[in-house]
Amino acid sequence: MKKIVSFLCSILFLIILFLNPTRADMGPKPSVNIRFLGAPNEPYFVTLLSEQEQYGPWHRVYPYTISDYAKEELEVKAYTKFVEYQDEDGFYFLNYVQNCNETNTFAWTYYPPSTFKVAVYCPSSDELMVSEITKRVAFDTYFEAQYGTQPLQLREEIKLEKKLLSFFVRVLLTIVVEVLLGWLFGYRQKKEMKTILIVNLVTQVLLNLVMLVLDYYSGWLVWIFIFPLLEIGICVIETIIYCMKFKEHSKAKTILYTVLANGITFVLGLYTSVIGLL
Repeated sequence: MKKIVSFLCSILFLIILFLNPTRADMGPKPSVNIRFLGAPNEPYFVTLLSEQEQYGPWHRVYPYTISDYAKEELEVKAYTKFVEYQDEDGFYFLNYVQNCNETNTFAWTYYPPSTFKVAVYCPSSDELMVSEITKRVAFDTYFEAQYGTQPLQLREEIKLEKKLLSFFVRVLLTIVVEVLLGWLFGYRQKKEMKTILIVNLVTQVLLNLVMLVLDYYSGWLVWIFIFPLLEIGICVIETIIYCMKFKEHSKAKTILYTVLANGITFVLGLYTSVIGLL
């Protein structure tokens, strides 16, 4: 059994090495989300300063282009402040601003800069607050900002509760389904049930750990493009192992059991990750 576990780990490790999530301009995009603490009950404007003059569809704003984006008096004032700000590290103001007064939250959900500074401007006090250089690591990055600090203080919030819950649910459901289905297919000897249990415990923990990491860094589209490929790989590996271990049963039955079991758990995995719990 130790040889089987080592074999499974080696195969999955090789699969991970060759994975390269698709980065085409489709589906969900990375986001930067900031929740402000201690913000005043008055308009204040928030943006991200970029180290590049153009990032995705966003580009640097110049004094003569302010009128193309800002129409209201407070917006013009905010745009002007951001444009006139001379950053010592060479970061630029792009054409994306939010008035966060009502929600005290800022969200840049379409091509936010990967390296940035958070800039906050309050028109009533004419105060501009700018953070230190910050990098977006997770696909959806969350920060908590203390309003009024200079430089603006940020604290990253790691939100993995739902993803971890989905992880444990998928592993548990897979093991239960494959063990019960194995029993219905006639794999009822102690050594057969033990083999099914150990094989699925190893494959599903590794598989779902890989998916958890990919989801965190690349977003839920990996469940559509990467998860099916990994599930097919798992199905092939399990078929080979079961055919080697369950010699008292026909290969046709073993193959049918493995394909059916993995088909059911694949659907359950998609549901708990994309539709159900996320």
